[in-house]
Amino acid sequence: MMTKAKAFTSLFHSDEKVAQQFGNEIDYDFHQIDSLKKFEGKHPSVMHTRIKRMNWNFEFHTSKSKMKLKYRIRKWLEKLTGKNIGEYRNYKLI
Repeated sequence: MMTKAKAFTSLFHSDEKVAQQFGNEIDYDFHQIDSLKKFEGKHPSVMHTRIKRMNWNFEFHTSKSKMKLKYRIRKWLEKLTGKNIGEYRNYKLI
């Protein structure tokens, strides 16, 4: 994730700015995540070897959501109705 963040930042800023922002950090800081749900499904078979190859160490307690109350209500209404308030979709799911 750190590699991705550095690459994305380098699209809009100079190498000096990227180095200043991230320094020599190796691990990405996930403290800004406000909500996650644990993946309970199965990955496609083509992903199994890639997942085993990676050295991912990610700790996040899904019970401790940092999501603001208004977003929690929106998420609850979306689960209830299937529609996200204020969202514009220029496509239809078929």
